[in-house]
Amino acid sequence: MNNMSRTTKILLGIAMLWPIFFVGLFILFFLGMAVAGPHLGSSHGELPPLVPILFGTMVVFYVLTFMGAFALQVIFLVHLFTTDRVQKDTKALWAVLLFLGGPLAMPVYWYFNIWREPAQPAEVHPASEGVALRPDKWSRGGRIALGIATIWPLVWGGMFNFVFFRIFDLLGVPGAFSHPEAVISAIAFFILHIFTVLLVMAFLVLYIVHIGMSGRVPRNRMALWIVLVLLGHMLTMPVYWYLYIWREPQPEGGLTQHVRLRSNGGGVLPLHGCLRVQTADRRLT
Repeated sequence: MNNMSRTTKILLGIAMLWPIFFVGLFILFFLGMAVAGPHLGSSHGELPPLVPILFGTMVVFYVLTFMGAFALQVIFLVHLFTTDRVQKDTKALWAVLLFLGGPLAMPVYWYFNIWREPAQPAEVHPASEGVALRPDKWSRGGRIALGIATIWPLVWGGMFNFVFFRIFDLLGVPGAFSHPEAVISAIAFFILHIFTVLLVMAFLVLYIVHIGMSGRVPRNRMALWIVLVLLGHMLTMPVYWYLYIWREPQPEGGLTQHVRLRSNGGGVLPLHGCLRVQTADRRLT
Protein backbone atom coordinates (compact mmCIF):
# COMPACT_ATOMS: atom_id res chain seq x y z
CA MET A 1 0.00 0.00 0.00
CA ASN A 2 3.01 2.30 0.00
CA ASN A 3 2.82 2.97 -3.75
CA MET A 4 -0.78 4.06 -4.33
CA SER A 5 -1.48 5.95 -7.55
CA ARG A 6 -2.98 9.42 -7.33
CA THR A 7 -6.29 8.09 -8.71
CA THR A 8 -6.44 5.39 -6.03
CA LYS A 9 -5.82 7.96 -3.33
CA ILE A 10 -8.62 10.18 -4.68
CA LEU A 11 -11.07 7.27 -4.90
CA LEU A 12 -10.18 6.20 -1.37
CA GLY A 13 -10.74 9.77 -0.17
CA ILE A 14 -14.19 9.94 -1.82
CA ALA A 15 -15.20 6.57 -0.34
CA MET A 16 -13.93 7.73 3.05
CA LEU A 17 -16.13 10.86 2.99
CA TRP A 18 -19.31 9.05 1.95
CA PRO A 19 -20.26 7.75 5.47
CA ILE A 20 -20.06 11.30 6.89
CA PHE A 21 -22.22 12.65 4.05
CA PHE A 22 -24.73 9.80 4.36
CA VAL A 23 -25.19 10.31 8.11
CA GLY A 24 -26.29 13.88 7.44
CA LEU A 25 -28.55 12.74 4.59
CA PHE A 26 -30.04 9.98 6.75
CA ILE A 27 -30.83 12.40 9.61
CA LEU A 28 -32.38 14.96 7.27
CA PHE A 29 -34.52 12.28 5.63
CA PHE A 30 -36.06 11.07 8.88
CA LEU A 31 -36.43 14.62 10.17
CA GLY A 32 -38.26 15.51 6.95
CA MET A 33 -40.48 12.45 7.32
CA ALA A 34 -41.31 13.41 10.90
CA VAL A 35 -42.26 16.94 9.86
CA ALA A 36 -44.06 16.13 6.60
CA GLY A 37 -45.51 12.77 7.65
CA PRO A 38 -48.77 14.11 9.12
CA HIS A 39 -49.48 15.93 5.85
CA LEU A 40 -48.70 12.98 3.55
CA GLY A 41 -51.32 10.56 4.78
CA SER A 42 -54.71 10.22 3.20
CA SER A 43 -57.98 10.61 5.03
CA HIS A 44 -57.84 6.88 5.81
CA GLY A 45 -54.35 7.17 7.36
CA GLU A 46 -52.58 5.51 4.42
CA LEU A 47 -49.19 6.78 3.27
CA PRO A 48 -48.40 7.36 -0.42
CA PRO A 49 -46.70 4.33 -2.09
CA LEU A 50 -43.51 6.34 -2.57
CA VAL A 51 -42.89 6.69 1.19
CA PRO A 52 -42.26 2.95 1.92
CA ILE A 53 -40.02 2.77 -1.16
CA LEU A 54 -37.94 5.73 0.04
CA PHE A 55 -37.78 4.29 3.55
CA GLY A 56 -36.63 0.87 2.28
CA THR A 57 -34.04 2.50 0.00
CA MET A 58 -32.60 4.50 2.91
CA VAL A 59 -32.39 1.37 5.08
CA VAL A 60 -30.54 -0.51 2.31
CA PHE A 61 -28.10 2.36 1.85
CA TYR A 62 -27.64 2.53 5.62
CA VAL A 63 -26.64 -1.15 5.79
CA LEU A 64 -24.32 -0.81 2.78
CA THR A 65 -22.74 2.33 4.25
CA PHE A 66 -22.20 0.62 7.60
CA MET A 67 -20.51 -2.33 5.91
CA GLY A 68 -18.45 0.01 3.74
CA ALA A 69 -17.31 2.02 6.76
CA PHE A 70 -16.21 -1.17 8.49
CA ALA A 71 -14.31 -2.27 5.36
CA LEU A 72 -12.61 1.15 5.15
CA GLN A 73 -11.61 0.89 8.80
CA VAL A 74 -9.96 -2.46 8.08
CA ILE A 75 -8.19 -1.00 5.01
CA PHE A 76 -6.82 1.92 7.02
CA LEU A 77 -5.65 -0.31 9.86
CA VAL A 78 -3.90 -2.64 7.41
CA HIS A 79 -2.25 0.39 5.79
CA LEU A 80 -1.20 1.66 9.22
CA PHE A 81 0.65 -1.50 10.19
CA THR A 82 2.17 -2.23 6.77
CA THR A 83 3.36 1.23 5.69
CA ASP A 84 6.67 2.87 6.52
CA ARG A 85 5.03 6.31 6.33
CA VAL A 86 3.95 6.21 9.99
CA GLN A 87 6.39 6.37 12.89
CA LYS A 88 6.56 3.15 14.87
CA ASP A 89 6.02 4.96 18.16
CA THR A 90 2.82 6.63 16.86
CA LYS A 91 1.19 3.57 15.27
CA ALA A 92 -0.57 2.57 18.48
CA LEU A 93 -2.00 6.09 18.82
CA TRP A 94 -3.24 6.06 15.22
CA ALA A 95 -4.79 2.60 15.74
CA VAL A 96 -6.78 3.87 18.74
CA LEU A 97 -7.90 6.94 16.78
CA LEU A 98 -8.98 4.91 13.75
CA PHE A 99 -10.83 2.44 15.97
CA LEU A 100 -12.62 5.03 18.12
CA GLY A 101 -12.92 7.89 15.63
CA GLY A 102 -13.87 5.80 12.62
CA PRO A 103 -15.07 8.01 9.73
CA LEU A 104 -13.96 11.17 11.57
CA ALA A 105 -10.38 9.99 12.11
CA MET A 106 -9.90 8.49 8.65
CA PRO A 107 -9.78 11.84 6.76
CA VAL A 108 -7.00 13.05 9.08
CA TYR A 109 -5.03 9.83 8.61
CA TRP A 110 -5.66 9.86 4.85
CA TYR A 111 -4.31 13.41 4.48
CA PHE A 112 -1.17 13.01 6.60
CA ASN A 113 -0.18 9.44 5.75
CA ILE A 114 -1.70 8.66 2.32
CA TRP A 115 -2.32 11.81 0.30
CA ARG A 116 0.78 13.82 1.26
CA GLU A 117 4.04 12.76 -0.29
CA PRO A 118 6.66 11.89 2.34
CA ALA A 119 9.27 14.62 2.73
CA GLN A 120 11.85 12.13 3.95
CA PRO A 121 11.96 8.57 5.31
CA ALA A 122 10.22 8.16 8.64
CA GLU A 123 13.27 6.88 10.46
CA VAL A 124 15.40 9.88 9.48
CA HIS A 125 13.43 12.49 11.40
CA PRO A 126 10.96 11.16 14.00
CA ALA A 127 9.10 14.47 14.28
CA SER A 128 8.66 14.99 10.53
CA GLU A 129 5.01 13.91 10.59
CA GLY A 130 4.15 16.50 13.20
CA VAL A 131 5.53 19.58 11.45
CA ALA A 132 2.12 20.60 10.10
CA LEU A 133 0.67 20.25 13.59
CA ARG A 134 3.25 22.44 15.33
CA PRO A 135 1.60 25.62 16.65
CA ASP A 136 4.59 27.77 15.70
CA LYS A 137 3.85 26.84 12.07
CA TRP A 138 0.23 28.03 12.27
CA SER A 139 -0.84 31.59 11.57
CA ARG A 140 -2.23 33.65 14.42
CA GLY A 141 -5.58 33.83 12.61
CA GLY A 142 -5.68 30.03 12.30
CA ARG A 143 -5.08 29.57 16.02
CA ILE A 144 -7.78 32.13 16.86
CA ALA A 145 -10.27 30.41 14.53
CA LEU A 146 -9.51 27.05 16.11
CA GLY A 147 -9.95 28.55 19.58
CA ILE A 148 -13.35 30.04 18.71
CA ALA A 149 -14.51 26.74 17.21
CA THR A 150 -13.22 24.90 20.30
CA ILE A 151 -15.26 27.15 22.62
CA TRP A 152 -18.46 26.83 20.56
CA PRO A 153 -19.55 23.44 22.07
CA LEU A 154 -19.38 25.04 25.53
CA VAL A 155 -21.55 27.95 24.34
CA TRP A 156 -24.03 25.56 22.72
CA GLY A 157 -24.12 23.41 25.86
CA GLY A 158 -25.14 26.47 27.88
CA MET A 159 -27.85 27.40 25.35
CA PHE A 160 -29.14 23.89 24.71
CA ASN A 161 -31.72 23.56 27.50
CA PHE A 162 -33.23 26.98 26.90
CA VAL A 163 -33.45 26.50 23.12
CA PHE A 164 -34.70 22.91 23.41
CA PHE A 165 -37.60 23.75 25.73
CA ARG A 166 -38.46 26.79 23.62
CA ILE A 167 -38.70 24.60 20.51
CA PHE A 168 -40.65 22.00 22.51
CA ASP A 169 -43.17 24.66 23.52
CA LEU A 170 -43.55 25.85 19.93
CA LEU A 171 -44.20 22.32 18.64
CA GLY A 172 -46.56 21.54 21.49
CA VAL A 173 -49.13 24.05 20.27
CA PRO A 174 -51.98 22.41 18.30
CA GLY A 175 -51.39 22.85 14.59
CA ALA A 176 -47.76 23.85 15.12
CA PHE A 177 -46.59 21.88 12.08
CA SER A 178 -48.73 24.08 9.87
CA HIS A 179 -46.67 27.14 10.88
CA PRO A 180 -43.45 27.46 8.86
CA GLU A 181 -41.56 29.31 11.61
CA ALA A 182 -42.05 26.45 14.08
CA VAL A 183 -40.95 23.82 11.56
CA ILE A 184 -37.93 25.86 10.41
CA SER A 185 -36.89 26.51 14.03
CA ALA A 186 -37.07 22.79 14.86
CA ILE A 187 -35.05 21.81 11.78
CA ALA A 188 -32.44 24.52 12.43
CA PHE A 189 -32.10 23.43 16.07
CA PHE A 190 -31.67 19.79 15.11
CA ILE A 191 -29.09 20.55 12.40
CA LEU A 192 -27.13 22.84 14.73
CA HIS A 193 -27.10 20.21 17.46
CA ILE A 194 -25.90 17.47 15.10
CA PHE A 195 -23.24 19.83 13.73
CA THR A 196 -21.99 20.55 17.27
CA VAL A 197 -21.84 16.85 18.15
CA LEU A 198 -19.87 16.09 14.96
CA LEU A 199 -17.60 19.07 15.67
CA VAL A 200 -16.78 17.73 19.14
CA MET A 201 -16.02 14.29 17.67
CA ALA A 202 -13.79 15.82 14.99
CA PHE A 203 -11.95 17.89 17.61
CA LEU A 204 -11.39 14.75 19.69
CA VAL A 205 -9.47 13.31 16.76
CA LEU A 206 -7.66 16.57 15.98
CA TYR A 207 -6.53 17.25 19.54
CA ILE A 208 -5.43 13.67 20.21
CA VAL A 209 -3.42 13.70 16.97
CA HIS A 210 -1.91 17.04 18.03
CA ILE A 211 -1.00 15.62 21.45
CA GLY A 212 0.88 12.74 19.90
CA MET A 213 2.50 14.44 16.92
CA SER A 214 3.05 18.14 17.61
CA GLY A 215 6.15 17.75 19.76
CA ARG A 216 4.78 20.30 22.25
CA VAL A 217 3.52 17.89 24.91
CA PRO A 218 6.15 16.11 27.03
CA ARG A 219 6.06 12.35 26.56
CA ASN A 220 5.36 11.72 30.23
CA ARG A 221 2.17 13.84 29.96
CA MET A 222 0.79 12.54 26.66
CA ALA A 223 -1.25 9.70 28.17
CA LEU A 224 -2.72 12.06 30.80
CA TRP A 225 -3.77 14.63 28.20
CA ILE A 226 -5.30 11.96 25.95
CA VAL A 227 -7.41 10.70 28.86
CA LEU A 228 -8.40 14.27 29.81
CA VAL A 229 -9.44 15.11 26.24
CA LEU A 230 -11.40 11.86 25.86
CA LEU A 231 -13.24 12.23 29.17
CA GLY A 232 -13.54 16.00 29.47
CA HIS A 233 -13.57 16.82 25.70
CA MET A 234 -15.33 20.22 25.44
CA LEU A 235 -14.21 21.21 28.97
CA THR A 236 -10.54 20.26 28.63
CA MET A 237 -9.95 21.08 24.95
CA PRO A 238 -10.00 24.88 25.51
CA VAL A 239 -7.40 24.42 28.27
CA TYR A 240 -5.21 22.34 25.97
CA TRP A 241 -5.66 24.89 23.16
CA TYR A 242 -4.38 27.68 25.40
CA LEU A 243 -1.42 25.76 26.82
CA TYR A 244 -0.12 24.04 23.70
CA ILE A 245 -1.57 25.83 20.67
CA TRP A 246 -2.11 29.49 21.53
CA ARG A 247 0.97 30.05 23.71
CA GLU A 248 4.23 30.42 21.84
CA PRO A 249 6.68 27.57 22.50
CA GLN A 250 9.51 28.49 24.86
CA PRO A 251 13.11 28.18 23.70
CA GLU A 252 14.80 24.83 24.05
CA GLY A 253 15.94 24.25 27.60
CA GLY A 254 13.28 26.53 29.13
CA LEU A 255 14.15 29.76 30.91
CA THR A 256 17.24 28.42 32.58
CA GLN A 257 20.25 28.44 30.30
CA HIS A 258 23.90 28.01 30.98
CA VAL A 259 26.79 29.90 29.48
CA ARG A 260 30.46 29.66 30.07
CA LEU A 261 32.08 32.92 31.05
CA ARG A 262 35.81 33.40 30.80
CA SER A 263 36.90 35.67 33.62
CA ASN A 264 39.06 35.71 36.70
CA GLY A 265 36.42 33.57 38.44
CA GLY A 266 35.45 31.45 35.40
CA GLY A 267 32.83 28.70 35.72
CA VAL A 268 29.34 28.06 34.43
CA LEU A 269 26.53 30.34 35.64
CA PRO A 270 22.77 29.79 35.27
CA LEU A 271 20.68 32.47 33.60
CA HIS A 272 17.15 32.78 35.01
CA GLY A 273 15.54 35.15 32.52
CA CYS A 274 18.28 37.80 33.02
CA LEU A 275 22.05 37.94 32.96
CA ARG A 276 23.64 37.74 36.39
CA VAL A 277 27.41 37.69 36.29
CA GLN A 278 29.53 37.51 39.38
CA THR A 279 33.27 37.49 38.88
CA ALA A 280 36.23 38.47 40.96
CA ASP A 281 36.77 41.84 39.29
CA ARG A 282 33.32 42.10 37.52
CA ARG A 283 35.04 42.26 34.14
CA LEU A 284 34.56 39.83 31.27
CA THR A 285 37.44 39.15 28.98
